Amino acid sequence: MTIYDYNIIMLQTNIASLKARLSYYLSFVKNGQDVLVLERKHPIAKISAVSREAGDSMITPAKYPFSKLKELKGITPKRKIDVVKLLREDRDRR
Repeated sequence: MTIYDYNIIMLQTNIASLKARLSYYLSFVKNGQDVLVLERKHPIAKISAVSREAGDSMITPAKYPFSKLKELKGITPKRKIDVVKLLREDRDRR
């Protein structure tokens, strides 16, 4: 679907169609068109091309190598937590 407004054509799509045909919509974005994403006929996002100017974006190098991720240790709780019970309590409050 397209919107015609002041000589600008903007494609519209819903989330399911965007997921199913992402490459199709990205080809329009690469050619400079914007794509408006709708959820139940309400706009929630706009996909547009990134400007190609040199100073727009900067890639920051990682501080540590990827192999260091294996050394990370998670936090273990001090007491046992019943997740199902917490979810039920949260849902009962609603």
